[in-house]
Amino acid sequence: MRIFMGTVKYPTGKAFEGQYGPRVNAVVTLSTGKEVKLWGNPDNFTLTALRRGETVQVLEDDKGKLKLLETDPAPALTPPLRPAQTPATHSLPTAPGWTVDEKQALAERVTQHAELMRFCLEMAQKRFGDLVATEESIRALATTLFIQALK
Repeated sequence: MRIFMGTVKYPTGKAFEGQYGPRVNAVVTLSTGKEVKLWGNPDNFTLTALRRGETVQVLEDDKGKLKLLETDPAPALTPPLRPAQTPATHSLPTAPGWTVDEKQALAERVTQHAELMRFCLEMAQKRFGDLVATEESIRALATTLFIQALK
């Protein structure tokens, strides 16, 4: 097994109908200079969320098959901390008149909204990925789903 660093040249686009159903691919230029295609299902959010120019890690297994390695999500996308796990030195913005409890409540709310947005992005890709041509369209649909979910 080997791990390569690479840069996304072309992110996933329209799904292709294959022998076993719809498939998408992204083109990645490895650090060796070789261009490779990474294939996956249209509901593979890790693959479909790639952006042009993004740095990724690619795993080549013993059979030579290439796979995208998932990285840790951004801190805003992690589940909210339970009260017992909340760090004592919470680095929340200071605002006049805000108590520590109000700041923590705001942090939890923002984290929950981030999780909801992630879910909306996954659902938009899964449900509409074969109907729209661009990632921008998926983001617009996800934003609509997010706003409607908050009403």
